[in-house]
Amino acid sequence: MLMFNMGYNISVMNPPAAFVFPGHTTGAWSAAVAAWCVGSPIGAVMAGKWADDMGRRGAIIAATWIFIVGGLVQSLAPSLIVVTVARAIVGVASGASTVLVPIYLGELAPPNLRGVMGTMTQFAC
Repeated sequence: MLMFNMGYNISVMNPPAAFVFPGHTTGAWSAAVAAWCVGSPIGAVMAGKWADDMGRRGAIIAATWIFIVGGLVQSLAPSLIVVTVARAIVGVASGASTVLVPIYLGELAPPNLRGVMGTMTQFAC
């Protein structure tokens, strides 16, 4: 489910551009969309430490909660600036899930399927 959330959050900003906060500039909307790209590498870098500190499962649960918080903030945002911050939050969760899910699946999969399970998560995006 985390990989679905990542793929969804990459594209979710495109359709509502004309309806969300009418009158925004193209630059402001571009910044809101690009904020995901700022948060994602941060999450990817932090994911290893989270996995070591909380365990793989705990880190995945933490990433799930970050997705939930980011999604709620985006949904309830009163301004485009708040949407931009929320996109960065969701980006952190996306980056972390990109690192954590293949590791976790590799640990759970039988030895003959480990490579397939780790690789197939990239197709889920």
